[in-house]
Amino acid sequence: MTRTEKRRAFVNLLIVVVGLVLSTFVIKQAWSSRTPQSPASPNRPSEAKKEAQILAAPELNDILKRRQQNVTILDIQEREKFRKEHIPGAINIPADELDARAEDELSKSDLIVIVDCACDGTNTASLVKHSTLVTLGFPNVAVLDEGLNAWKRSSFEIVVEKE
Repeated sequence: MTRTEKRRAFVNLLIVVVGLVLSTFVIKQAWSSRTPQSPASPNRPSEAKKEAQILAAPELNDILKRRQQNVTILDIQEREKFRKEHIPGAINIPADELDARAEDELSKSDLIVIVDCACDGTNTASLVKHSTLVTLGFPNVAVLDEGLNAWKRSSFEIVVEKE
């Protein structure tokens, strides 16, 4: 075999190898785009770790006044605390029941705002439940910063049970 023939054979082999690698890549991309994944799929970690949108009480009040989107105020306090006081229009799903009830009761919301008592001044429980809702496939979830306590400090309306 002459030197020219060897080069030609090498170039042809190189073209075949590159072609196989590229076709494998294209087939893999096409296959993965055709395979639907459920919202709660563990193959979608970026959504499960999505940063929580934190709303201050005045921001939430403005959103509610504008009524440009279907907003659900989700109060995750225990039933007794919710009955005593809550934001007008809030629905109560205690934190320990959220996994079981979320899909049925929250599916028609453009924005879900999680409210907790936040008695210690943190958003810990709300942030945990934010992560739960995002993992369940709810794309637009926010947390009311310092919960009901911040709402009351801002002197916004609350529903209070008369004893």
